[in-house]
Amino acid sequence: MTTDRLLLVEDSDFLGTQLQDALRGYNFAVDVVSAAGEAERHVAQNEVDCVVTNYDLPDETGITLARDLPDSLPVLLLTTTELESIATEALEAGVTDFVHKDNIVGEMNIVANRVSVAVRAGRK
Repeated sequence: MTTDRLLLVEDSDFLGTQLQDALRGYNFAVDVVSAAGEAERHVAQNEVDCVVTNYDLPDETGITLARDLPDSLPVLLLTTTELESIATEALEAGVTDFVHKDNIVGEMNIVANRVSVAVRAGRK
């Protein structure tokens, strides 16, 4: 069984560590960066099966990042923003799925499932 390689883009060190530890518990290999520019460099230099990114990043939004990544790379958007206000733009930019950040660490089974579904769909 191959371990899926995730890139987590989260500017909060605390939440980034919490999410990384939790996702590793679901047998994902997880690298963490804190900004979109770092994410783009990481994707260009490493094999990545899925990007999980915060909506609000220091250098741009997760939606802009999704637009700049390869179309074949699944992107899950973590947000506290109401989905209705960003959904159309996000989907047009290539976002695969959304996860609301309320109690996200307590609901890692949902996040892990969405990542797995996105990775499988991206491989087809």
